[in-house]
Amino acid sequence: MITQDSIDKVIDGVNIEDVIGKAIPLKQKGANFSGCCPFHDEKTPSFSVSPSRGIYKCFGCGAGGNVITFVQEFEHLDFPDAVRRLAKDYVITIEETAHQEEDKEIKEKKATMYDLNKSARNAFMKTLIDLDDQNEVKKYLRDRELSQDSIISFQIGYAPDISKFLSKKIIDSGFYGIGEEIGLCRKNENGNVYDMFQKRVMFPIHNERGEIIAFSGRKMEDGKEGNPKYINSKASMIYRKEEVLYGLFQAQKEIRKQDCAILVEGNIDVIMMHQMGVTNTVASCGTAFTESHAKKLSRYCKSAIIMFDGDKAGREATLKTIDVLLAVGFQKVQVIPMEDGWDPDTLCQREGVDFLPSKSK
Repeated sequence: MITQDSIDKVIDGVNIEDVIGKAIPLKQKGANFSGCCPFHDEKTPSFSVSPSRGIYKCFGCGAGGNVITFVQEFEHLDFPDAVRRLAKDYVITIEETAHQEEDKEIKEKKATMYDLNKSARNAFMKTLIDLDDQNEVKKYLRDRELSQDSIISFQIGYAPDISKFLSKKIIDSGFYGIGEEIGLCRKNENGNVYDMFQKRVMFPIHNERGEIIAFSGRKMEDGKEGNPKYINSKASMIYRKEEVLYGLFQAQKEIRKQDCAILVEGNIDVIMMHQMGVTNTVASCGTAFTESHAKKLSRYCKSAIIMFDGDKAGREATLKTIDVLLAVGFQKVQVIPMEDGWDPDTLCQREGVDFLPSKSK
């Protein structure tokens, strides 16, 4: 744990106008500085920095805080990492209490988890690239009308029908325990290790910094009992599905720019919306939209458009999501209703994006 003296030393030793000035253009106005807010889209500057008080404030969206808060919000870091980042950049020595060794172990474990997921992503993508163009996997992606640019942007891959495609490498690396913890491999009742994802189209799930924290795998065979269409990585210290929004890494810039997020239900829906140019679209990861999702999204915008599937479950989820968004302070929530049996992917392909409010196109 970082000591309070060290936190104060960072706040006192760093010029807030220097830190923010590297992120956005600032103009001096008397004792303060002003610029366009990096947390929402605006043309007339309403963002003010006060060096004497060591704070910033946006009079448009309400964002505000000190230099540590700014680094947290702008770079999507937790509080300790923001303090460490500033201390490193400005050569400030900080002290940490007895929890430091434990924090170091956790940090190293998380780094290993990210590395294993990154290696898995690379292996899945290479497998997809190497498939013959007439393979059923590439045919499936063509049938869904996913472009090559979309496949690359969202880092889509394929887990082959091989039980030890990843697990053998993970065991050889000495990280089976961590590989099992993040859901890449597991043991059966006989103690044999096998891959969790086999014969599935693979969709990496990123955090806001672009690190791969989990996967969603779509099966290639429909109608097989006991084999769900999608399976997601299990919860871990880097992945809590009730907090993660699929596509947020790719969408965050446009969401801030438009001060609006479009919510859909599935991975393919997100990708198709982005492919149609609607790049402020996200989805929850195989779970209902939660208060945690809404709070995370509220850091980027204060309005949302809901485009859930046109079935009974989709309509019920829409009503619940409206309540969740309004409860955490969203100022505007719109719904684009779907016909029964339709989803955003279907609507986009049949009608384009003319159905969207002009600001969200």
